[in-house]
Amino acid sequence: MAKQVFSVPISFQSAPAEALELYAFLFNTNGQLLQRVKVGSKGLAEFEDPSISAGEWQLLVVPNLDNTADRIKTIAELERYHPYKPVLKWNNNRKIEILPI
Repeated sequence: MAKQVFSVPISFQSAPAEALELYAFLFNTNGQLLQRVKVGSKGLAEFEDPSISAGEWQLLVVPNLDNTADRIKTIAELERYHPYKPVLKWNNNRKIEILPI
């Protein structure tokens, strides 16, 4: 059976001067890391379904400026990256939307 995946589009209000490698993180409300994914070339963060409701997790997005984002395990470690903390919104097609960075 194929794993359930949900995608979150990550976009910019205006394109950055240079390409940025981004990572997106899902944490539960207790601050435990659920998943970490590299944002794909089409601007999608694709997560395996965490099997918890959207109100029980938070999404944070950071640039991988020093090539260490793939090792982050806590929200405290993310703070030095000044993470983007989007407000999640469900559209009529039950897809997640966020405002551009």
